[in-house]
Amino acid sequence: MNIGGSSGNYNCFCIPRNLHNDSYYRFERQNTLSFTWRFSELYLCILCFTIISVYSVRWIIKANSYITVIKIILPITISLFIIFHIIFYHIGTTKISIVMPRGNFGVLTAISTGGIFFAFNGFKLAARNSQETQKIREWLYQ
Repeated sequence: MNIGGSSGNYNCFCIPRNLHNDSYYRFERQNTLSFTWRFSELYLCILCFTIISVYSVRWIIKANSYITVIKIILPITISLFIIFHIIFYHIGTTKISIVMPRGNFGVLTAISTGGIFFAFNGFKLAARNSQETQKIREWLYQ
């Protein structure tokens, strides 16, 4: 048999659906598996990666909701701690220092400004990605 001589026989090795039932065509030289087995392994890997990515997206959505709660509670807690520290701190003992030249006003300004920038970046990402999806909530929470 001439394997590589005619295009029909060579086609058997390239396209798995055209493989013949003859054992000579099912195995390549040196008893390696045919292309049919390699393509089925490839399809199995693609299926596994698809399933992993779908479940990882669902997990990330759930984890993101918990992280969002933490991102809301943590700045509020720190701000309340600073405010109560300012209220119960004696005014007569304050000194002007190089570390905080504007006092507690500078700290509160930095916290509020940082929160504004943080919120802006988060909403910008959501606004950019929301145009590309339609009815994604129905698909993710099935």
